[in-house]
Amino acid sequence: MRKLCLLTLTAALLLTSFAAAESTAAALTEQNGYALPLDFSPGMKLNKGNYNTKMHYEDPTIRMDTREEKYGDVKYWMAEVEIQDPTQLRTMPAYSFTRSSTAEGSRLSRRANAVLACNGDYWWRDVQWKGNYVLRQGVLYMASLTGETDLLLVDEEGDFHIIPKATPETAPMPETEEGPVYYEGKRIYNGFCFGPALVIDGKALTIEPNEKIVTEKKMARMALCQLGKLRYAIVCSYKGSMQLQEFADMLASLGVQTAYNLDGGNSAMLMTNSSMMNYNPTTRELSDIIYFASAWPGEGN
Repeated sequence: MRKLCLLTLTAALLLTSFAAAESTAAALTEQNGYALPLDFSPGMKLNKGNYNTKMHYEDPTIRMDTREEKYGDVKYWMAEVEIQDPTQLRTMPAYSFTRSSTAEGSRLSRRANAVLACNGDYWWRDVQWKGNYVLRQGVLYMASLTGETDLLLVDEEGDFHIIPKATPETAPMPETEEGPVYYEGKRIYNGFCFGPALVIDGKALTIEPNEKIVTEKKMARMALCQLGKLRYAIVCSYKGSMQLQEFADMLASLGVQTAYNLDGGNSAMLMTNSSMMNYNPTTRELSDIIYFASAWPGEGN
């Protein structure tokens, strides 16, 4: 049985200069395509002129459309995103993934220069009741899985992989103490452990009742989804709206290929252009966000 591991980066690495990272991205050539550094620096500064409205953004590296829809009597938001490079699907902690702290999601979104952002998986609150697997921007910080949660992995090509009821034996681990993590021959950029998985191969899964993730209560739900190659969606239902099984069924009906549950309720946050779509005055501060960023080195404003 492999040892449970706790991996850390130095504070200096975690606090990489945002300005330096933007210069790095800007220096990439057309021949190699535009990408972002695999670290916790933000996306490129956004040009507000690329927002047709707060619900639509487009530049040569990213396109985002957000709309409000209804599923029966339930209202929900669906934000679809297409990116040029897998590094544009990113994560950012409130402080670092070695320290339990929180911040307003809107502040994290602005810090990240996010085109689109949602809450992450509240990684540090999960440890006591279902274990943890914190792999962010290519680095594994924690792995203490107990077989109670589905794991979502995002690989170097931007594709999603689900490991059901992950354990230290089934979850990928680095071969060396601070080395990269690989799964099915691909490096993993990000891994999430809130769960559960909701849709695999376009089919809704049967959701087991679970009091700890409040599956039966009608509440705001949040999911990160893959639609196709470098095409994604973030779907957020309204406050007090859906049981988790209803949410999974709805996502499958929308045509997503893979959908993964994130923290809902008062943790659910969806933002575009620093504008909160699912406004909720009781939204909690967040430990981390998942976001999509521009890699276009044009002048932001």
